[in-house]
Amino acid sequence: MLGIGEQFPIYELGLDEVVKECREKNLFFNIDVEKHVAEVDIVFVSVNTPTKTQGLGVGKVDELGCV
Repeated sequence: MLGIGEQFPIYELGLDEVVKECREKNLFFNIDVEKHVAEVDIVFVSVNTPTKTQGLGVGKVDELGCV
């Protein structure tokens, strides 16, 4: 589980403020899926997506071809 002072590993504009406000109230993070999956209502899976290297939005938007 990420500690309170650890850097959030996901970048999304404005997400860090939301996480700071909700963390430890009703928003928790953990990588031990087998241990905790039965305890939750929602599981959010984050997938690293590279930034486009060609075409419209190059360098600014995610390449979603493999998602």
